[in-house]
Amino acid sequence: MKFTYEITMCEPERDFLQIKFINEDGEEYWKNIKHEVWEPESVKAAVAAHGPEIAAFWDRVKNRDNKALADKIQLTGEFECEPEKYFVETPEWPQMRDAPEYDPFTQRIQEREWELGVDEWIEWDIIPLTAEEQAEFAATVAGDIRSQRNWMLMQTDYIYSPDCQIADKGPWEVYRQALRDVPQQPDFPKSVTWPEAP
Repeated sequence: MKFTYEITMCEPERDFLQIKFINEDGEEYWKNIKHEVWEPESVKAAVAAHGPEIAAFWDRVKNRDNKALADKIQLTGEFECEPEKYFVETPEWPQMRDAPEYDPFTQRIQEREWELGVDEWIEWDIIPLTAEEQAEFAATVAGDIRSQRNWMLMQTDYIYSPDCQIADKGPWEVYRQALRDVPQQPDFPKSVTWPEAP
């Protein structure tokens, strides 16, 4: 028996495949199947696997007295139903609380583990830094401050240019020395007071 087929619906998210088979007389047979692999050859093999079943169906019914059968059943009617939900509703994501205050020179914060659909809030944990981590962080901050200090010194190098028209360079030299002394401040690098330019 020869027949053609048409893929009328495929929904990978719910492993659903619908196929319409058409025989030589133009009669249609619709088949819904569960299918998980969505490669062309796999879909084609799934269609072929149901071919003998469809051929057997048409072979059984070709000589059936459809009119006599129609007299026994109600061919029309009506009913109500709710639409099928194709997708599972995703739980709401938890809200993230504001990060707590902490001392970055001795502590770090870490997002606490949470579970979707269970936790309403994402909490934070404050974790102490090891001595090695504290030293590494302080060195990084100190390096950034020194880079900024060096840039500020460069911005005042022009006072030593022959073209500079500033007669009294004394306040500028005091300012530049204060910039050089920034790493000697008592709370460096945790706290820095920048000198004001003249």
